[in-house]
Amino acid sequence: MSETPIDYSKTVHLPETAFPMKAGLAESEPLRLKKWEAEGAYQRQRALKKGKPRWILHDGPPFANGDIHMGTALNKLLKDILVRYHSMKGQDAPFVPGWDCHGLPIEFKVAKALGAERAKKTPKEIRQLCAAEAMTYVARQREQFKRLGVWADWEKPYLTMDPSFEAAQLDVYWKLVEAGQIYRGLKPVHWCVYDQTALAEAELEYKDHESLAVTVKFELDEKSAATLVAGKKVFALIWTTTPWTLPANLAITANERFEYAAYPVNGEAWLLATGLAPKLFETLGLSLPVPLWQGRGADLEALNARHPFIADRQVRFCTAPYVTLDTGTGLVHTAPGHGADDYVTGSRYKLPILCPVDAQGRYTEEFALMQGKRVTDPETGLAIVELLKEQGALIHQEKLGHSYPHCWRCKNPIIFRATKQWFMSLENNGLREKVIAETEKVAWLTPGGKERFANMMKDRADWCISRQRTWGVPIYAFYCEACGEPHFDAACHKKIRALVEKEGGDAWFDPARGIHDFLPEGAVCKRCAKTVFVRETDTLDVWFDSGSSSSAVLKANPDQAFPADLYLEGSDQYRGWFQSSMLVSVGVHGCAPYRAVLSTGWMLDSKGAAMHKSHGNVVDPMDVMKQYGADILRLWVSSENATTDLHFGAEILKSVGENYRRLRNTFRWLLGNLKGFDPATQVPYEKLEPLDRWLLSQLASLVADCERAMDAGELNKFYSRFVGFCSSELSSLVFDIHKDTLYTLAKNDPRRLSAQTALFHTLDLLTRMIAPVLAFSAEEVWEHMDPSWKQGKQGESVHFAAWPTAPAIWKSPELDAEFELIFGLLMPVLKKKLEEARAAKTIGHPYDAEVRLKIHSKRLFQALSKHQALLPSLFIVSGLTLERDSIQDGLQLSPDEVQVSVSAAHKCARCWRRPGDVSEEGAICARCTAALAS
Repeated sequence: MSETPIDYSKTVHLPETAFPMKAGLAESEPLRLKKWEAEGAYQRQRALKKGKPRWILHDGPPFANGDIHMGTALNKLLKDILVRYHSMKGQDAPFVPGWDCHGLPIEFKVAKALGAERAKKTPKEIRQLCAAEAMTYVARQREQFKRLGVWADWEKPYLTMDPSFEAAQLDVYWKLVEAGQIYRGLKPVHWCVYDQTALAEAELEYKDHESLAVTVKFELDEKSAATLVAGKKVFALIWTTTPWTLPANLAITANERFEYAAYPVNGEAWLLATGLAPKLFETLGLSLPVPLWQGRGADLEALNARHPFIADRQVRFCTAPYVTLDTGTGLVHTAPGHGADDYVTGSRYKLPILCPVDAQGRYTEEFALMQGKRVTDPETGLAIVELLKEQGALIHQEKLGHSYPHCWRCKNPIIFRATKQWFMSLENNGLREKVIAETEKVAWLTPGGKERFANMMKDRADWCISRQRTWGVPIYAFYCEACGEPHFDAACHKKIRALVEKEGGDAWFDPARGIHDFLPEGAVCKRCAKTVFVRETDTLDVWFDSGSSSSAVLKANPDQAFPADLYLEGSDQYRGWFQSSMLVSVGVHGCAPYRAVLSTGWMLDSKGAAMHKSHGNVVDPMDVMKQYGADILRLWVSSENATTDLHFGAEILKSVGENYRRLRNTFRWLLGNLKGFDPATQVPYEKLEPLDRWLLSQLASLVADCERAMDAGELNKFYSRFVGFCSSELSSLVFDIHKDTLYTLAKNDPRRLSAQTALFHTLDLLTRMIAPVLAFSAEEVWEHMDPSWKQGKQGESVHFAAWPTAPAIWKSPELDAEFELIFGLLMPVLKKKLEEARAAKTIGHPYDAEVRLKIHSKRLFQALSKHQALLPSLFIVSGLTLERDSIQDGLQLSPDEVQVSVSAAHKCARCWRRPGDVSEEGAICARCTAALAS
């Protein structure tokens, strides 16, 4: 809440006009935004909810590196609609927006702008430029989100680069260090050779890629060969799509359960899995020979081979369960420095972690033969192939198309490269099992969400949390200059935190500060007892930043609460924010940071292609609002099943616009026909006409259905039900039927007051129900409602009013069933008969018609009999005769049971009915005479 008192007398008055047919949203919405801002509408709403039960939607922070797009618009609008709904439900539902400010995209943009000047800048100066860039887009996006009609605490958002946030994140980091959850190790990680940094799983994009696949033979040493086949050279065959990793090969891995065989080929014996041998020999154009030896993978574990082109290197055999028979040879080339599975196998067999590739992806002196060649260049792969050919080790080569990880920023293929990095362990303290247990407690509102999240957690490796960047939260750690041992303890945390809370991470990179500003006095290396240390230069993964928000925002902000009731983001966040938040929260607090999770699909164009700038199919939400207004976008958001991929284009927008027009006309009709209505003249429920009691029963069902949909986050079901009600029950039935009642009866006629009473409740409930979605238009309707209609409902704004509830007495299953027969079974047949009569020119208007019903169905006849006096007005005809004809139990209705003829009575000049009491053409009926007399 703002600390500055709000002056409620400062009101921006909108033009006072009758509720217009045309919306003019593009022009009227900005005026309404100014009015809300001047009146402090969001703050007033929050004040009204003070002390109510909390409902917290935690905003996943978008990157502050560009204007909003349709995906971010969808995300914020879904959140705004749900927050508004829960606020109207009587909950204290603050919306604290956030921004993710660190990371490669911003640093990349700043570096590009600096060009050669970057080399002259200190890390602190680059960080300051990055901060300015981030704040530029925080300001831009904030105004764009406001234009969407999103109510939030815009003046006090959370920013991951704020010193207060970074201090809370440092506390999270220290708690994890203290618990033994953070460690530094040499392990292969996803590495971008172009941006020269480690990448998290969430920073990868999997795209089609063509690789050079090779089948290579490794010669077993004499002793090993002799144990399989005497008197022949034996070669183990491996298959790989990364021949550039062969210089780092240290092992060959088999599956101990699979069957392997040594096959005779040209005087040699080739060793591979029997399950893959037929395919390989067919590929080579050879017949499958009879094996010279057969056994299990477990039999191979003691064997050794020679590297195909590094003469002095011995390669040992290992076993591991990840070896499959999907493709290849069943023997896996293993380089512990270049793969996650390879690393695990290498660690188990105590192999060195060899990685002869530097940060730029070039071979080092450890593979001097090709030192300086970049491993991602196609020429390098071909050079390795030529080397294999020279050694007679190449069996086969081919081009293979497959899905391969690419850097999300530069879009280039990544490599797996062993480097010393900081990791968060999923094994220590049983973190993985705890996370999976917490997953079971969360309500996953998107179908398949729980399984998707749990499967990712079961399979994922330890989290690499370090990045080789300048713009980020520093990894606060020291290294002993003598032995390299990392150092960070409670005293370090306490001293550093005081600085971070004041200056943020810039202090760590300040060239004017020495290590004594951060390192406590008397610090001693725990390994060698030396006292000289150097600072870490890496920064934390940005997913660690946003993943810490459960502590930095939900726990630290008094307007928030932990855990959040809902996290709502795109489906990519199962491996992003949903996952990083869960890991950090369970690691620090022992529980999930959210009670429920809702994920959305991807934004597609009208043809089903993903929206992308390079494709030229991106739709700018700001352009849509300039032309149509925000409420059209808001209505579109509610119309879609957001858990699946969403299509958007001109035709879809046109369709939504048509439905908006229908809704607007519904409210216009209701306002017009209630003009001058005094709530004091409402007809008691028990005295209402049957049609009006049926309408209230339908309203009660509508409220319940819409509430159920909103609670489940199924806005498309809310939209379908709400729009369908306005179109079917109201426009196609009640409005048509009540025109005669409202337009021709006297003002105080009980039947007219009955209709207005039901319509009064309809307008009230519909306006409040649609307010979270059509935030601007519902407010416009509310302002056109008579003040007496809003007493006791916080009448200044529809957004201060409560979500509607329908009195229990309204719900009438008996009326629902009766009118379902009348409207659902009879009316379609009767309407068709009337249309046929008009086409044949038997009648001109339905009021010219006399209808005769000879009903067979017992249930239909009973319903019609009960409401017989009402039937002519329900069907908008002048007369209706009901006859019983061979009563049956079924519910069938044949066209023969409905007969339409022209009425012989004169037409009333005022109401157009032919009631039989009009004396001559041009005269009026008794009902109209009485109405005029009153």
